[in-house]
This record gives sequence, structure tokens and C-alpha cells, in this order.
Amino acid sequence: MKALVINLDEATERMAFQDFQLKLLGIHYIRLSANCTSHQKFHEQYHNLWERPLSYAEVSCFFNHKKAWEMIVEQNSPMLILEDDACLAQNTADLLNKIQSIDHMDYLNLEARGNTQRKLIAKKQRYTFDDAAIFRLFQGRSGAGGYILWPSGAKKLLSRFNMGEVGIVDKFINASYKLKAFQLEPAILIQIDKCKHYGLNTPIETHSYISSSNKHLMASNYSIRHRIKRIKGQIVIALNRFCHLYQSKYRPIRISDRFSYPTESKTQQTYTSE
Repeated sequence: MKALVINLDEATERMAFQDFQLKLLGIHYIRLSANCTSHQKFHEQYHNLWERPLSYAEVSCFFNHKKAWEMIVEQNSPMLILEDDACLAQNTADLLNKIQSIDHMDYLNLEARGNTQRKLIAKKQRYTFDDAAIFRLFQGRSGAGGYILWPSGAKKLLSRFNMGEVGIVDKFINASYKLKAFQLEPAILIQIDKCKHYGLNTPIETHSYISSSNKHLMASNYSIRHRIKRIKGQIVIALNRFCHLYQSKYRPIRISDRFSYPTESKTQQTYTSE
């Protein structure tokens, strides 16, 4: 299974890390540039369509993922979509080979984001491997650092866009209830900013390209229409959780014990851009 790595042109250190990591794991990848001249036009056209006004970076991120969905439909093959701050476990390639042969899935979340982030997943696993299991995922798909998307799932997400829906990309996926969504456990992906939380060495220092001050500025521009959309969204989340109450559990996702990164001093020597 190929990977698509979404990367800003200026984020050369992140791309160098991904190149090192994916080659080490034996995963073939395509770099997808996150820089697009159309992003400004997209922001002007779509920034008011979600539950609050979206920042330029949030709209750009959505359309970068949308471009990846279109590539999956075009190639008619599942792909691993990665943001450039994703850290992968050592057994990722082996699990990808096993997962690729599974039918009847649209979307598989590979990520965990700490003990404070819980997800609503089935009590019983649907598929089992030697070192992992796959559970039906009903709610809590936040975090778009890495996921596998099948052509059927990509078509469903693009259909929502074609109906005029846009949002923060992980929240957009989270609200796509027609997706046959699943969660891998233990998670084989964490974002770099979560390494310290799990007691792991941080391979490179990163900062967010989506400014928190910018998000607060967007939030301050709420309109009545935004508030109504948000209330509707929260009602749907509550109904979805109620519908799966007896077959699911709301809990954190544990991570693989097969994450391994060099110490900081070695990291600075290893991941250098060409």
C-alpha cells in the first residue's frame, strides 16, 4: 500500500524525517504539496460553511486532504494518507499488507492522541491480527495525522463536499456517518507533538502551522447561523452515541509498543533535507 504525504514546501525538515522514516519502514510514498495557488480563493469561498468561520490554514488543510481523496478515486486503490508530522510504529508496513486485503471498510483510523482523547468504538473487535485488532469506530475520529482510505470512502467524502459541505478535516470525517469507519488498536501512529506524552523521544521539533491565535480570532466571529449549525452538529453527535450505546465503549486508544526514534542529538544529524 502506498502512502501520500501532505507537506508544505517550506517544511523541509518534516519532509526529510518522513523520507527517512518511510524508507526505513519500506513504505513507498508520494509527496503531495500542500502549497496551492487556489487556497486563497477556496478560503474566500468556503470559510463560512462550517460551525464557525475557518482560518486560511484550516481551509487549506481541508483541500489538501480533498486532493488526496481524489487521487485515491483516480487510482482506485486504498492509500495511507499521512500529514508530515506523523510518527509510525516499526511494524506499520507489515500491518498495511494485512489490512490491504480486507474488504468492507471505507476508512481506518491508525492514530491515538493521548489518554485524554477517547473514542466511541465497538466492544468487540471485527478483525484480529497477531499484534493488532480492528474495531468498528462510531465516534471520535479527530486527528487527521494518518488514516487509510478506500476508494468507496473517498467517494463518500467527496460526495459530501459536492453537496456544499466543508469543515476542519478531521471533524468533517468525524461527521461523515455514512462511512464504514474503523479503528486500529494498538495505534501505530501518533503525531510528533504527542511523543513526549507517551515517553518517547521527539524525532524533530515542530510547531503548528495553524495558529491558535488565528483560530481564536475565527471563533470570535461566530454568527447566529454558525451557532445553529454547531447546535445541530452536537445533537447529531449525541444521537449517534445513544444509538450505539449498548454495543460500544467510550475510551482512549492505546498505542503500539513498537515506536522507536533516535535520541535528539542523533536526530539532528539524521534527518536533514537535501
